[in-house]
Amino acid sequence: MRSLKHSLAEYSPLILEGIAQNLGVRVIGLSPEDAAASIAGHLLDAQELRRVLDALSPQALDALARVQRAAYPFPWASFVRRFGPVRELGPEALRRERPWRRPQSPAEELLYHGLIFRALRKVHGTLIEVVYIPPELQLLLPPVDETLPLPEPVSAPESVRRTWNTFLNDLVVLIAHIFNEGLQVDWEGRPLRGALAQVGQKFHVPLSPTELLHPPPRVSLLFHHARALGHVHQEGGELRIRARSLNRWLKASPAYQRLTLWRAWVESPRWLDVCHVPSLECVQGDWDRHPRGVRERFLSYWRSLKPDVWYPIDAWVQFMREWDPDFLRWHGHYDTWLIRRPGEEGMLRGEEHWDAVEGALIRFYITGPLFWLDAVYLSPDGTRFALSEAGYRWLRRRSEPRPSGHPPLRVTEDFRVHLPLNAWAGDHFRVTRFTTWERSTPHYVYRISKEGLNRAHAQGIPVQKILSFLQQASHGHLPPSVEQALRRWRPEENRAGGTHS
Repeated sequence: MRSLKHSLAEYSPLILEGIAQNLGVRVIGLSPEDAAASIAGHLLDAQELRRVLDALSPQALDALARVQRAAYPFPWASFVRRFGPVRELGPEALRRERPWRRPQSPAEELLYHGLIFRALRKVHGTLIEVVYIPPELQLLLPPVDETLPLPEPVSAPESVRRTWNTFLNDLVVLIAHIFNEGLQVDWEGRPLRGALAQVGQKFHVPLSPTELLHPPPRVSLLFHHARALGHVHQEGGELRIRARSLNRWLKASPAYQRLTLWRAWVESPRWLDVCHVPSLECVQGDWDRHPRGVRERFLSYWRSLKPDVWYPIDAWVQFMREWDPDFLRWHGHYDTWLIRRPGEEGMLRGEEHWDAVEGALIRFYITGPLFWLDAVYLSPDGTRFALSEAGYRWLRRRSEPRPSGHPPLRVTEDFRVHLPLNAWAGDHFRVTRFTTWERSTPHYVYRISKEGLNRAHAQGIPVQKILSFLQQASHGHLPPSVEQALRRWRPEENRAGGTHS
């Protein structure tokens, strides 16, 4: 930002004269440059600055502290909306009204004491007008407490909702389905209804018939992650697997896999959360959207949170409205984005709709992606949340500890393979190579079948390799009848002994 002297030099001689009058500085007869230098010298004298601050109203001091405390560029539009108005006057009106004598707002009071200024600044590649304090003046101002008053913790609920790695395992379900059966999409990459119905029944929370028309946000995020991680790409009207990328990821540790899911959401420049909020509908248009910056800005307030400490979601909505209402619409203008409620024509324009847009987005962050990715736990009624240990580490860019044990899968004598909700992704994917899916609730169940074994054989996977995997992944608890049937299986016979079709 500009220095104090250069900031003052942007003003007309008349405004400089008004600022000088408020400060008790004589500038009559001085050139604009010398007048700016004289005013700057006065303000940069610590004793004189103290006198200026002592003369300000409490409201002006509060406004000044808000500018000092701002961690992000403070849009002029938002500042004026909160602490204004600031009259926009031409030369004749300035001479006639002399607004520095009777400022109509805290913003005008600060402006005509030479303590705040406005300038254009590039934010997310777009020029916006911001309010600022020149850096050398900022250093002389009394320090403000930069620790924001976070919401008060509340008691923990009697029971806790958590997702137990089901997003990771549903991603494996999606990738395995594409690998084994393919998946048809339209030219925009959206799954066709029939294709979505086939894979949608396999998710831990299966899709209802109405959700096939409008896939819920969690399913949309699964498709986003499959692409964002580099495991899936589109060829014509079908999704295909990128084997090299997928193999590297499946061989990685579970902690790394979970971290990649977190990063694929937080760092995504394409996943636009606000357009997936169920109570909102984004109308197509050329409006500035920087979802990564919005997410990172929101999450920056969580870095001081401790795991397993519970907060009301509504309290966090109010906290953001008080301390950073512009986290989503960072330019400070609430009339430009085309957002409405589904089924309604009127747009949600104006700050009066903040709770319907920004408030809904905050609630979606917490009960949606943050919950699905195991970063938070929820109360049964969805009104409270707590940061998980994993979420705590991810926010601090720390890795999770390696798991102490390998969750075993369970093979039963009826040739079914039962996977726990926290199954390792690599184990889950390998199971899908030689089985047929049966259900995903309350846990994932697959059946060793002729179809699956023939598919594995066609892909070059020998039965001995399947047996070795099952012995290892079940921690040595493979039923003898299943082992014997697999050893007897021959691809040319198109059967697996006692296996079922």
